[in-house]
Formats: sequence, C-alpha cells, structure tokens
Amino acid sequence: MLRVLLVDDDTVIRTSLKTMIEWEQHGFIIADEVVNGVECIQKLSLSHFDLVITDMNMPIMGGVPLVQSIRQYFPGVEVIAISGYDDYNYVRDSLKRGAVDYLLKHSLNKEILCEVLETVRNKFIEQSKLLHHNMKQLEQLSEGRTYILHNLASEIIAGRIFQKEAKQRMQLLEVSCEFTNLILCYIKIHDLPSSTDGRSEKVIKSFIDVVDKIVMEDFPGFTAHLDEGYFVLFIDFSKMSSTLSVHQTLAGVLARICSAAKKYLGLHITIAISSM
Repeated sequence: MLRVLLVDDDTVIRTSLKTMIEWEQHGFIIADEVVNGVECIQKLSLSHFDLVITDMNMPIMGGVPLVQSIRQYFPGVEVIAISGYDDYNYVRDSLKRGAVDYLLKHSLNKEILCEVLETVRNKFIEQSKLLHHNMKQLEQLSEGRTYILHNLASEIIAGRIFQKEAKQRMQLLEVSCEFTNLILCYIKIHDLPSSTDGRSEKVIKSFIDVVDKIVMEDFPGFTAHLDEGYFVLFIDFSKMSSTLSVHQTLAGVLARICSAAKKYLGLHITIAISSM
C-alpha cells in the first residue's frame, strides 16, 4: 500500500477526499493528515509517505513552496496539488516544482481522482521496475568483478602473469597497485558456513567488504576469494620506504581485520604473510 498524507486546512475537504473512494482498492492508504505545509514537512521528516495531496492556499506555508520543498528534500515523495482557484499561475508553479498533477476542488470527483491516482501508482511501479533492473545490473557487475579478481589472484600466485599485465588488468577494474613493497596475505576463515548453506556467499561478501574497507582507505590493493574459506589480500606499500614501518603498519592492519571479523561477523581467522 502506498501511504498518503493529506494537507489542507479545510476539514470538510479532507473528509471529502477520505470518503470519495475506497482508497485501499486502488493501492493507497490515508496514513495521516495535517493543516499546513510546515506540519507536512514535519510529518515527512518523521515518517515515510509515498504521496502528498496538498491544497495550494493554506496559512503559514502554502502549496507552491511546499511542493518545492518536497521535491528538494523528499525526492521520493510524489505530490498532487488541489485548489479552489482556477488559476493558471497555480497550475504552472505547482507542476513546474514537481507536482504530478493539479486538480480543481469544484470539479474533483471519483473518476478524476482515480485517474490521477492510477498515474501515480503506475509511476511507482515503473520506478520499482527500474530500481530492480539497476540492482540486477549492479549485482551482475559485482559478480563479474569478483570472478575476474579470483582468476587474477590465482594467476599471480601461480606465476602465470607478471607485473605489466597484472597492472593493466587491475586498471580495468579500477584497482591501483604498483607492485612495489607488495605483501601478499593468505587468510583462512575457520568457521565459514558450508557452501551448501545459503549464508555462505553473504558471509564471504561481507568479509571482503570489511577487509577492503580497513585496507583500501589507506593503501592500494585488493582482496579475492580463492576457495572455500581461503582468501588472498594484496597490499601495496609503495608509498612507504622503510621496511620496519611497513611491517609495523601491516601488523596494525591485520589486527584490525581479525578484530572486525570476530566483532562484526563472528569469524575466527588465521593470516599468513609473504615477504615483500
């Protein structure tokens, strides 16, 4: 159900709107009502609404500045403007500021209201489809990137790929790595759920996200899942010239990874490190 907020200082008009149609049959529910634009903004700040139906001529804050404020601060909320004034300026200003439609009180009836609500409902359906499509694309890109990183890490470890080609592939993935003062960390999760468990993929993704957030905020590199429970982390310390500083910094980074994995994911891990 799409949640509706009515905004009008006229009790009769609000009552008329609430009783004009069976809102739930059209996929809407009147969730609340207020008497001016200021109260409307307050409600939107505290609760979720999908649609605001507002009068244009109200005290304190009228319809035109309200529509503009909703579009600016609550872009996911749709607006239908209503007024007793058959005034072109009201129509123009409300639509220009983002209202879905403009309705006149003296000509408003069940058929007109249902028609406008259908437009709003269809708009939300299209937005939902677009969001779902975009999410699927992002998911596919993420899966593709994970697969490429897995193969790249495996080839580097096996010695089948060298610095120049590895750097070129990383650039395509927007991964920065100079292969100077590079350290490889081999990570084992001891209590990773089985691959047959639906939680396994989520845990793997969450673990990589945690590691990348800790490491990549300060150093170039990447994390890849090699096999069930095994990961490899490449950290590029090219900005640091002192071997002692590298190892001291690395110890701190790995300690944070172990702590975060246990605290946020409930995972116990072991980490082995290579020489530079």
